[in-house]
This record gives sequence, C-alpha cells and structure tokens, in this order.
Amino acid sequence: MRDDVLFIYTPVLVCKFPSKTVGVDDALSTTGLLYSQFYRFDKVKW
Repeated sequence: MRDDVLFIYTPVLVCKFPSKTVGVDDALSTTGLLYSQFYRFDKVKW
C-alpha cells in the first residue's frame, strides 16, 4: 500500500515573532511554496 503513496515535504520559513507584517504578494509566494513539488528521479521508483 505504501508504494501508492507519495509524501512531499517543502521547507517554509515561519517567524514566530514577526517585527513587520508581509504584503499580499509575499503571502501568495509562501502559499506557492507550500504546494510545490520536488522529485529526486534517481530515488523514485516508477
């Protein structure tokens, strides 16, 4: 069953105590990173 599941991890920097807030464009960029995908083709079994 685990062969059918693909786990994807994307590092996202999160500041717990921000001194300034971000703009809308920065929030959208972070959301894009959250859903981005990276594959190592030498490790993935097709």
